[in-house]
Amino acid sequence: MAGEIQLNSTTIATESSGSITAQLDTIRPNTTNGSLVLQGDSSDSGVTGLTIDNSGNATFAQTISGGTIGSSVVFPAGSIIQVVRPAVSVEQNALSPSYVNYYEVSIILKSSNSDVFILHTFNAADDSASGFGQKIYRSSTSPVTTSDTVVFNYGAVDAAGPLSWYSASGQLFLTTTTQAVDSITSQSAGDTLYYGFFYAKRGGTVTVPASNTTNGFFATTLFEIQK
Repeated sequence: MAGEIQLNSTTIATESSGSITAQLDTIRPNTTNGSLVLQGDSSDSGVTGLTIDNSGNATFAQTISGGTIGSSVVFPAGSIIQVVRPAVSVEQNALSPSYVNYYEVSIILKSSNSDVFILHTFNAADDSASGFGQKIYRSSTSPVTTSDTVVFNYGAVDAAGPLSWYSASGQLFLTTTTQAVDSITSQSAGDTLYYGFFYAKRGGTVTVPASNTTNGFFATTLFEIQK
């Protein structure tokens, strides 16, 4: 027999075929300093699933096996929110004496309170050991230009510097990795950031990457990190 329970003409619970459905706006413990515990049932024994303390903090005692984490959830500082590995399609470029945007990638932010860690690996060839410079700029629009925000600036690189060159076929080659952290401000979840990788030679003939066939290497990974 179906039935219902009412308070002041408002239905708070209904029963149908042995199944009871509660309809409540607020559930709280019966003491001010108490905790609210929600349990499942295993062979007539209560199994705690969720505990809410007197400050409203929730603790799940068991496995959360479904659902989707929404964009407003804040992860602990230092957590990796997402990893973006853009497809690379860069042919061999002979550098010019001025900084030119040779490569560009983008990331759509998942949090309004995050930084972007850039890991960029490439190789280069130099026929005269004159070296080259690299800069990374960030913009909210594409294409990225030198008037945008500077994220990384390594102006003049030469064979005597900290990079490891090796000689082959009358040229000097190097493979190196750029690491940079872009501290994001005034951005929102869903915003797209564009990163442009700029290069300029100091002299001679410098190509990045070293080759567009078997020897060229150009790869970028973007990590969004919770602040």
